[in-house]
Order: sequence, then structure tokens, then C-alpha cells
Amino acid sequence: MPYAVKGLSAEAVREAAGVIAGEDVFVKDGEVLYDEPLAANYIERTVTGVFDDSNH
Repeated sequence: MPYAVKGLSAEAVREAAGVIAGEDVFVKDGEVLYDEPLAANYIERTVTGVFDDSNH
């Protein structure tokens, strides 16, 4: 989810994940792929430029 809000409490995230799981939106070929939240993580990505010749 590219627009996740940082700094939410574990309880707030757990509750939201439970709501999402309860909607059965992750189903493939009739099989529910996500029906119980087990974990949640923030993944941070840092991009360090080495060179940029795009203005030429």
C-alpha cells in the first residue's frame, strides 16, 4: 500500500487489517487468500542517486 500512514499503533493497524480481511477481497479461483491478519510491517526504501544524465 503505497500511501500507508506512518506511526499508527499496532492496535489501529490490527483493527484495520481485520476489517480488510473480513471483506474477502483477496480471492482467487474461489479460494480466500487472506482471511486473518498475522503481521504488519512498514517497509522503508531509500534511493541514493549515483548519476543523472536525464537533462541532456
